[in-house]
Amino acid sequence: LVEIWSDLVCPWCYVGQARFVQALSRFGARRPAEAENLPFAASRPHGSTFDAHRLPHFAHDRGCQQAVLAAAYRAHFGGERSIFDAGALAAIAADAGLDPDAARSILAGDAHGEDVRADERHARELGITGVPYFVADGRLAVPGCQPTG
Repeated sequence: LVEIWSDLVCPWCYVGQARFVQALSRFGARRPAEAENLPFAASRPHGSTFDAHRLPHFAHDRGCQQAVLAAAYRAHFGGERSIFDAGALAAIAADAGLDPDAARSILAGDAHGEDVRADERHARELGITGVPYFVADGRLAVPGCQPTG
């Protein structure tokens, strides 16, 4: 089990996530995701990522958390969509295979808000002060965006 602590507006998290997936592919554990030639738009909106972090919790129970994270990174850094708007987040959910109406419903309330707060508390307990931050088997910590080779 590898926990990845990141923020959806952190460019190093975006690159670090892609590098992690690429490194895993070298072990034959899964097919490589697009880890090179990542889309990157210099001009992007900014705002609170709280709702954007609720969406992967919703996706986790449906088996597509990684797809939601990848779609959110691509939307934000590729300049495709804002991740600060509930409608755009619902479209991101749809891109990842989720029901956009269900995502809108989740985002209209406070569902999974406590999950995000619990993540924040857990990160503080682990002493995480920056992202990306990778924790393997609850004991091996690797901070920062590491090269794959």
